[in-house]
Amino acid sequence: MMDLLSQDNVDQFRAAIRNVTDTFHKSPVILRRETGEEFPLLAGLTPDDQEDYSVVQGERYVRDDQDDVTERWVVAFHRDYLAEQGLIDPETDTVLIALENDWIVIKGKRHAIVKLSDRAIFRGQAILVRLSVQR
Repeated sequence: MMDLLSQDNVDQFRAAIRNVTDTFHKSPVILRRETGEEFPLLAGLTPDDQEDYSVVQGERYVRDDQDDVTERWVVAFHRDYLAEQGLIDPETDTVLIALENDWIVIKGKRHAIVKLSDRAIFRGQAILVRLSVQR
């Protein structure tokens, strides 16, 4: 079967998505590593109003032992942006953010990373990385 999109069309689409994320992902956050190293980043931020934090299809929560959740956010990054920041392993193409040990700082407040998803895929390549964080 003939492909309806040429490689040029695919490249243009990926560039357009990058342009959109570069335009709208302007919220400053800090990725704080277990080692103390910090990465100032720009992200898309949206409040997460999900009612039940314990069940998400195909995902797992790593810090479920917290009973008092006061804030919850979805933090989104373009995958290429994270690669440029050195947060994607070029050999394995994996995101170098440790759920159990790293933190996201939003507006001066430290948030635990409870979920990482990079399922936004176009033509077999991940485009976005989404973190769910809570405090």
